Amino acid sequence: MNRLVKIQSAFLCLSMIFAMACSGGGGSDPSMQEITKNKLVIIGTHAVDMPFAFGKGSGVQGFDIDIGNEIGKDIGYDVRWANIPFDQLFGILDKRELQMIISSVSITEERKAKYAFSNPYFTSGHIVATRRELDKIKSLDDLNSKRVGYQTTSTADQFISKNSKLSGCTKVGYATIDDALIALNNREIDAVIGDEPIISCSIFKSFPNLRTVGKRLNTEEYAIVLHKEDKALLAIVNKTLDRLKTSGKYKQFYNQWFSETERGIAEQKRKEEELAKLTITPKTILFNWVKDPGFSFKMSRLDGFTVFLKNNQTGQVSESTPIETSGNTGHCQIKVIPGQYSFSMKGYPLRSTVEVPLEQAMTLNSTINLGAQTTISPLK
Repeated sequence: MNRLVKIQSAFLCLSMIFAMACSGGGGSDPSMQEITKNKLVIIGTHAVDMPFAFGKGSGVQGFDIDIGNEIGKDIGYDVRWANIPFDQLFGILDKRELQMIISSVSITEERKAKYAFSNPYFTSGHIVATRRELDKIKSLDDLNSKRVGYQTTSTADQFISKNSKLSGCTKVGYATIDDALIALNNREIDAVIGDEPIISCSIFKSFPNLRTVGKRLNTEEYAIVLHKEDKALLAIVNKTLDRLKTSGKYKQFYNQWFSETERGIAEQKRKEEELAKLTITPKTILFNWVKDPGFSFKMSRLDGFTVFLKNNQTGQVSESTPIETSGNTGHCQIKVIPGQYSFSMKGYPLRSTVEVPLEQAMTLNSTINLGAQTTISPLK
């Protein structure tokens, strides 16, 4: 079969589907009749979930929007997007004020009992988000006594309610995932559970003080929601999804809306891993002792003494090598991880605070000037 014949066959197949829908068969496909009558496809979405659907001026844009507009092209009419809060979308669809919903909706058995779903077009799943400062929250197991936010009427609501590990947590519902993340950022709650791609994108774009924890907790699939009786319209929707995937246009849309975020998150993760490695990698601190010429003190009295650094966070104490002197100078060294330390030594009334920085250099120097006023220079 040559290319022209293939194109003609595909067009004929789509035309037959559309013709069957428009002929109605006694009103068997009400949505197609509405679309044909009004010459318009009305799709509902909640345009707050970047990068799937979000506001731009008076309109909407995003991955879901591009897919919906392609469905409109295959039907042959323009699309009108109805931006409606998620908890109202299904009720508006029930009233037949919409022909379908495209709003990163997860397929569930409960929803399938009442509505028709297209073939899945995106794989998602839940994840835990928390503040960076809450380093003790590392998994779902650490949330049992915490205040956990989620988007109401979402599958996260059901996930939290049914998970035994979360039976002791306090659930706090919000209208959107972003509302929950704002509350988390403002320290009103301790964590958020929600759709990983939406949470990851929001954190990357708007919440540098937040982080996700671990991997996805489960797997869910997004699909387009329609009335059960709208079989002809469902066939067109699935045909469009197939066309987008086989033509490469789906990948084009995906790259447009997700690639930048994925690259940014990967780079951020790489930096965080480097930073985490630096926090546990000991650095060598070289203390160089220098006596003021006019200061009446024998440097040799320091020989054999050691310096102590006490970590102000953990309380751990580290001891230097013995001080070795020569003339008006001396030196010793010590290995400690980055952090703030209290400096002290036996045999000499010298107390100070030493800040060991998070930087790539593995060896740092400080000069201790012995004189009427002894000082310790910052590490460099």
